[in-house]
Parts: sequence; C-alpha cells; structure tokens
Amino acid sequence: MRPDYVTDEQMKFLDALRDSGEVNMFGAVPFLMSKFPFLDRRRAKVALLWWMDQHNRPEGGDPDVGN
Repeated sequence: MRPDYVTDEQMKFLDALRDSGEVNMFGAVPFLMSKFPFLDRRRAKVALLWWMDQHNRPEGGDPDVGN
C-alpha cells in the first residue's frame, strides 16, 4: 500500500530526475529532500523505494500481491 505522504508529484519528479541522467537513482534521496522539504530522510527513502518498486513491477501487476 502506498504511504499517504508519497505523492504523484514526487513520482513525476523522480521520473524526470531519472530521465535527466543527472544522478544514479540510488542517490536520489537528497534530491527528494531538497525538492520536498517536508520529507525527512526516512520518508524520502520510502518514497524512492516505492518509486523503484513501481518501475520494477510488470505491466498491470497488482501492487498488493508482490509481483
């Protein structure tokens, strides 16, 4: 289940950051914290892991079934 503080805006930001090639996405936490100051390190990590999980999921996969 997606945490309530993980937003579509954050997901779009991470997509754009990845597309820019500016950073290895494993190093994206400080970028998230800078863009979204209400995210502490732990929540920024959770947001990044959620984003990564969604990109590793097969098309149409159920997020609650561990595909």
